[in-house]
Amino acid sequence: MEKPSYLTKNGMKRIIESERKEFRDMPFVFQVVAIKQFDGSGKKIRQRLSLSDGISIVPSIVNIDVFEETKDLGMKENSVITIKNFKVSKVKGKSVIMLQEPFTVEGNCSQLGNPKGYEKLKPTDFTQNLNLCFKNNEENLSQNMSSSKKSVEEKKSAQEETKGGKEERKFGIDTLFEKRKYQDKGFVAIQNSEAIADEHSDYTPIAALNSMNPDWIIKARVIKKCAPRHWKSFRGEGDLMNIELKDEYGTCIQGTFFNKLIEDYKDQFHEGKVYSFRHGNVKSANPKFSSIKHPYAITFNSHTVITPLEDDGSIEMDNYSYSTLNEISSLEANKIVDTKGVVIEIQEMDEITMKSGMTKPLRRVIIADNSREYGLSIQITFWGEIAYKANFVKGEVIALKDAKVGKYNGISLNMSNECEVKRLKDEKKLRSWFASLDGIKGIHRLSEQHKKKFGQNEAGLKPQLVSDIQEKVYQDIENETNPNYVIEGMLTFIAKSDNMVYMACPDDKKKLHKDPIKNEFYCGRCNTVYTEPVPTFMVTAKLSDPSGPIFVSFYAEQAEQLFGGFTAEEFNHIQIHGTFHEVKAKIEEFLYKPVRVCVRAKQNDYGSSMNDVKYFGQKVHQYNVNAHNLNLLNTLKGYQEGMGE
Repeated sequence: MEKPSYLTKNGMKRIIESERKEFRDMPFVFQVVAIKQFDGSGKKIRQRLSLSDGISIVPSIVNIDVFEETKDLGMKENSVITIKNFKVSKVKGKSVIMLQEPFTVEGNCSQLGNPKGYEKLKPTDFTQNLNLCFKNNEENLSQNMSSSKKSVEEKKSAQEETKGGKEERKFGIDTLFEKRKYQDKGFVAIQNSEAIADEHSDYTPIAALNSMNPDWIIKARVIKKCAPRHWKSFRGEGDLMNIELKDEYGTCIQGTFFNKLIEDYKDQFHEGKVYSFRHGNVKSANPKFSSIKHPYAITFNSHTVITPLEDDGSIEMDNYSYSTLNEISSLEANKIVDTKGVVIEIQEMDEITMKSGMTKPLRRVIIADNSREYGLSIQITFWGEIAYKANFVKGEVIALKDAKVGKYNGISLNMSNECEVKRLKDEKKLRSWFASLDGIKGIHRLSEQHKKKFGQNEAGLKPQLVSDIQEKVYQDIENETNPNYVIEGMLTFIAKSDNMVYMACPDDKKKLHKDPIKNEFYCGRCNTVYTEPVPTFMVTAKLSDPSGPIFVSFYAEQAEQLFGGFTAEEFNHIQIHGTFHEVKAKIEEFLYKPVRVCVRAKQNDYGSSMNDVKYFGQKVHQYNVNAHNLNLLNTLKGYQEGMGE
C-alpha cells in the first residue's frame, strides 16, 4: 500500500461529528503537536498526545499496551502518524481519542497549518481548503536545515572576524512572528539558540525562552524584587527569593533564587534597573505561584551571570496589564487581574475575626471606570498590611496589580499583601470622565454593598417546596448568580464517611495535607506547617419535604448548626476512639428532625442536568411548626387558585 502524503483533511471534524463511538480499520493521518509522558508506576495511561489535522487539535490517550508497542518508533513532536483503530469518548464535555491499537509513524516535519483546540473553533474555520502535504514539508525541512547550517557558519565566521574573537552574539528575534517564521523554515531555533545569530539583537527575547534552550542571555529590567522568604513542604524546606523581569518586547517572566544563592546574588541587582542575565534553568511555570502569564520560569543557579547595563529607556517599568471593569465582569472567580479606576468611595479601617480567633485588618474601597455607558464600579477589599496603604481620597485614580476576582455578593476584587497598588497621578482620561459626571448614582455597581449580610439576602424569602426549587433553579441561575432558597423539611439521611471531618487550616479552613512520617499538616496556600490543625465538618445530608428530597452540603459552622451545636472536634473524637456502632448511633441522633435551612444553588461550568446543580447550606434556623403549616397552607391555596378552582 502506498504511504500517505497528506494529513486527513478535516479529519477531526469528521471523527467528532460522526455518530460512531468506535472506528475500526479507518485510517486517519494526523500530526502530533504535543506529547506528555506519564510515569509508568502502576498507571494504565502512559502518554497524552495532541493530534492535529492542520485546523483543529484533539487530545488522545495512549494506554500502556499501545505505548509498549510504539515506544521505539521514534515518535516526537511534529511527527506524522496514522491511526486506524480507536474510540472517541467525552471527558468533562470534551472529545478525547482513545487509541486501541498501535499507530504507524509516517515521518517528521515542521508544524503544519495553524491548528487550535477543536472546541475553540468556529464553523467557518473548517471551511479552509487545506491540503497539507507533510512529505514535501519534510524534504524542505531537510534542505532548509542544511542551508541554514551553512548560512549560520558563514555568519559566525564573519562575526568572529569583526569582533576580534569576542563572544558570538546570541539568538535574538524581533517578534514572535519572526520566531514562528524561523521554525517554519526548518531552523532548530529553540533547541539551539547559538546556531542562529540575528543582526538586530544580542539577546534572546523572553518570549523565546523554553526548557529546550539551555544557552541564552536576556536583557531585562527588574520590575519587582521580592523579599526572601522561608518555604516548607513534604519535599523539604529552605529559602527563596522571587524576581520579575521584563524585556523590551513587554514580555515578563519570573526568576527564583534558592537558599545560599540568595546571599550570593541579592546585592548584584536592584529593582527598577536593567541587567543582562545569563545561565539558569528554564522550567515550566506553576501558575499557583505566579500571576505572570509566561509558560516558563527561570531558576537561577551558581553559574548565573548578572551584568549591569545602561538604561536606554527601551524597557518600560510599568508591568501592569490592565483589564477594564467591563472585562472583569465576565471573568471567573479566582482569576488574577490588573485594573485601574477612580476612587468613588473609601471606608475606614476595619478588622475581621478569623475562625482561628486571630484578627486581620481590612479596608473596602470602591473604584469606577467608563468601560460601560454611565460607568461601572467594583468593590475592592484590601486584606492585611496592604489595607494601611489604601488611604486614598475620592477622585484619585489608582492601579491594582494581581487582584483576585471574587464572586461573593456580586463581583468584587481582593488584594493581599503580595499585591501592588499605586496612584496614577498622570491618568487624565479617567479623571476627566469622573469630573464630568453629575454624581455617582447612575454608575452601575458590579458589587453588592458589603454591609448586606447573608441574613439580609434571605430577608423576604419564603420557604419553597423542593419540587418548585428544582423546577425553577436554572432560570434563577440565569437571572442571578447563585440564588438562595429557604427549605423546610425533615433531615432523613446523613452520608457517613471517614471524610465527614477533615483537618483544616486555622486561617482559611482549607484542607491540609498530612505528612504521615512527621505527623505534620501542610497548607499549600499559607505555605505553613501545623501540628494542631482545626477539625472541620464536611457533611452531605438529604432534606425531604412533601414534594421530594434534595441533597445539601454543609461545611464548618453550618454543619455544627445542623447538628445542634455538636462540634467537629467532638465528632472527630468519637471517630478516633469510638466504635463503628457509636459513630452510627451519634449520626442517627440527628435524623428525622424538622429543620429550616437557607441554601445556595450553584451550577457547574458544564452540563445541564439536575445533577449539575449543587446546593450548599448557608444557615440553619430554628424550626417553627406553626409558621411551617401556615406556609404550606398558603402554598396549597396558590396551587388551587392557579387551577381555577
